[in-house]
Amino acid sequence: MNLLKNVLMSVVLTLSSTTFAANETVGEKVEEAAGDAQKATKKGYRKVKDETCHLVKGKMECAKDKAVGKIKNVGDEVKDKTDTE
Repeated sequence: MNLLKNVLMSVVLTLSSTTFAANETVGEKVEEAAGDAQKATKKGYRKVKDETCHLVKGKMECAKDKAVGKIKNVGDEVKDKTDTE
């Protein structure tokens, strides 16, 4: 009887602590998802801009713009990694 009681108590404590931890990080998960969506949008915008650049500008100007876009993408990744740690 005591063994069953101890097992049930352990299950209840585990479930309650898991639920508490999940509730505690919901805001963080939403914030992280929003940041990831914003980063993906910026990256997609830069890619489209790079792909259509040659239609408007010369190749040399586009090469510079592509390099700047890649540097910004790396900067966004670095910022994301440092924000979460």
